[in-house]
Amino acid sequence: MHTASEVLDIARDAAAEAGIAMFDQVGDRADCGLAVVILPGRSPLVKAAKAEGIRLQKQTGGYAMSLCTGLRTQSRIVFEKACDAFVATAAAHGYEARTHSWAD
Repeated sequence: MHTASEVLDIARDAAAEAGIAMFDQVGDRADCGLAVVILPGRSPLVKAAKAEGIRLQKQTGGYAMSLCTGLRTQSRIVFEKACDAFVATAAAHGYEARTHSWAD
């Protein structure tokens, strides 16, 4: 059984791999937008993220966390794939999270 901090690291690694793989496919040529992961406010992943100094934005009922911020792209699908990978990894370890995306 992994700790919340370990799951956070595993999920962020999965997100980075998925985001980079999608960026390699589409570059900056897909529709413009962004996506974030929404974590429930009382999630152990929120506590772990705060302890690691990860920037979170308060949302209704939870916190938003940006992923793959180092990629130089505005292609929404890159961020969606990263967030979806994070959500899937978190769910596989018993944690709730969801992807929220929007077009610019």
